[in-house]
Amino acid sequence: LLTPQIAALSQDLNSNSQKVIVVLGNKGAGKSYLWKSLMDCKNVKTFVARCALSPRASLFGESANATEILNDNREFFPLTYPINLNDKSRSQYLSCEDSVIKKLQSNDSHIGKTQSFSDAKQILNPSKMQTNIDEAGIWLKLIASRLGRPDQLANEAPEIWLAKVDEKLIAKKQSLVFLMDGIEEIFGTPDTEPEEKAGRKLLKFLLQELEDLLKTRNLTQFSFVILPRKDMASAAIRQNFENRYKRFELTWKLLDALRLAAWVANRAGYKLFSKRKKDFYSLSSEELQSDLEKLWGQKMGSDISKEAYTYRWVIASLSDFNGNLQARDLVRLLNYAADFTLKESTSNSAKAQILTPKALKEALKSAAKDKRIELVKELVGIKKIIDKFDAMKSISIPFKASKVGIQAEELEQLQRLGIATSFPDSPLEIYLPEIIWRGMPNAKFEALGRTNAIRLYKLVTNNAF
Repeated sequence: LLTPQIAALSQDLNSNSQKVIVVLGNKGAGKSYLWKSLMDCKNVKTFVARCALSPRASLFGESANATEILNDNREFFPLTYPINLNDKSRSQYLSCEDSVIKKLQSNDSHIGKTQSFSDAKQILNPSKMQTNIDEAGIWLKLIASRLGRPDQLANEAPEIWLAKVDEKLIAKKQSLVFLMDGIEEIFGTPDTEPEEKAGRKLLKFLLQELEDLLKTRNLTQFSFVILPRKDMASAAIRQNFENRYKRFELTWKLLDALRLAAWVANRAGYKLFSKRKKDFYSLSSEELQSDLEKLWGQKMGSDISKEAYTYRWVIASLSDFNGNLQARDLVRLLNYAADFTLKESTSNSAKAQILTPKALKEALKSAAKDKRIELVKELVGIKKIIDKFDAMKSISIPFKASKVGIQAEELEQLQRLGIATSFPDSPLEIYLPEIIWRGMPNAKFEALGRTNAIRLYKLVTNNAF
């Protein structure tokens, strides 16, 4: 699915105007999927061509013209890997590594066997670092290890060896684009404050100073696409953070979320748009809302009921209080809803939509349970907060932080992540997004009254829509 951010990435890769491109995203925004899509293409030319051939490419300017694709030899190299990559995919991408290394090795004793990512990432282990760390040297050492610097040259400064590789690439008229995902796995959950500071310093250098490092070391044939998690990047870089990386940030607001739902339905074989001459990429939000009624109905009840419109319910139920919706949550909701619809005892053959309101509501519970598991695994510091919720026999939403034992700095973290909020006139009453509290077996939502219910709904939808 070609989004504005991926189109921008394609344009910049095609123009080769930046040596370091940072693609931010929250967990589930599609960073690992993008990493795999880039690796599947193996090189820049193929990726740009695929984007240019997308039916939506014409909406994003010059990248639509396939004849303008640069005729270069920039290959993708998986410098760091996503978390939870299955064995089949890992084997496939390891073969891409081997292909690049073999080309470099030809008649060159200076290039040995690449060090695997699982071994090489120990170079970045904050627990092994001193207070004053050499960020540039550490990153250069990682790159050299992954590209096959022989053990007998280990005492040589990595930039000297990399300069020789760069010269060889120039002679071969080739370049490498290093892809970096799974950075959160590298730094993990630090055990001590010095480890946390070391990890932040390394990440800050990677995002802010790597491009200058490439220039000063005259490494002209190397460039990077880095896919860090937004919360980790914002913790490392506090000044002017929001505007710095906005161009490539993977976000899913209303229009692209609806397009994603339509794309998933089309991929599953449901032709929702057969009566329209336009491709669904070019449909407006209103047109998508109308056509998606064939998938999930008009409302979360009968069409004449006072229930919410389905598209609004889906977006509001899956979004956090920052207005962010994770692509994986939407795909998962549709998958579970399809399963529940098939299992319903009554026949739905006479109904216009494919997914029923009951199935969507049940699917939300399952999707929320999955999300809870992911939060604990993937967000630094969240597990101890979730443990406090789990320790409660029952918890009513909204809740008081003091009753759950949540400290002020923990509440601030939840609010920064969009996982908690309160209203100015009742700051002690803390709310959680539905996609969060539905995953807690001991949580229930108290009746708010119409006024507060509308306020909470508007808080979510105003940011998400």
